Amino acid sequence: GIRTADVVFTGEGRVDAQSACGKAVSGVARIAKRFGVPCLVVAGAVDACASGVRKTGVTAMFSIARGPAAESELVLRASQLVERAAEEAMRAFMAGAAKGAHKK
Repeated sequence: GIRTADVVFTGEGRVDAQSACGKAVSGVARIAKRFGVPCLVVAGAVDACASGVRKTGVTAMFSIARGPAAESELVLRASQLVERAAEEAMRAFMAGAAKGAHKK
């Protein structure tokens, strides 16, 4: 379970100001925070106004889009883009863990 996890991944289509007010990502982040587990979010888009979601326990957010992109393009390539974003998130987590940034 989450008590023994090193990291938690969650995600949603768009992380925005409302994400801190009841979307699934904030619920997952709150549980992870309660157990001292870093919570990484992979999303279709991360709005600039989404910084408030960090208060719920989100450690870092990663968008599948690396720049301006049409939503239809992102949907067509979602599987590949989510995989790439999750890999980048995990690489960032592992780099921090190697430097002792996360200790249980």
